[in-house]
Amino acid sequence: MTDEFVPENFEKIELKLDKTKATLFQLAFWAAIVLVFGTLFFLVQPITPAELFATMRPSSVTEALQRFGVVLVIAIVGIIVHELLHAAFYLPYTKHGFKSLKIGFKLPSHAYCECTEIIRTSQAIVSLMAPTVILGVMPAIVAIIIGNACLLLFGIFFTVAGAADTQIFLQLFKERKTTWFEDKASILKFYVHKPAQHNLNI
Repeated sequence: MTDEFVPENFEKIELKLDKTKATLFQLAFWAAIVLVFGTLFFLVQPITPAELFATMRPSSVTEALQRFGVVLVIAIVGIIVHELLHAAFYLPYTKHGFKSLKIGFKLPSHAYCECTEIIRTSQAIVSLMAPTVILGVMPAIVAIIIGNACLLLFGIFFTVAGAADTQIFLQLFKERKTTWFEDKASILKFYVHKPAQHNLNI
């Protein structure tokens, strides 16, 4: 594969995400993550779900509101960190550094980090999955080992928050070695550049 992206040697194809299939995938992904991490937690830790819920039940309305406030702050900060992690793992693959990155929020739908350069798909999937692994999977594994239910919930939340990233990753993974990736996350569009038929040996 060539080290440089030459547009005329590639065919640009939009990565289409069917809304119905995407919704079904995300629901299945959420259920699977909760089931797997939850089951592992209770298999490793000497506590039952009933005992855990009893210890976590708020003792008053005030405490419940305080917890809600904490969760809201963690969610907002986590979303920002999620996008910054995308950016941090895009940076090594860009030619122009921060100038090639756009981070923002489109009301009311989504936060985004967009790389304005076309990079190899094998590089793009590293950035794509970094936030899910670092904010979600790793904390969940630690929580299972040390028995911290709050950290487990944190890990589950930020793993399922990466459901859309995971779905795109699964579509890109098979073609990661021969294609290039164009990110238009700000408008929820993504493109794969495949070797043109007359240039299959590049």
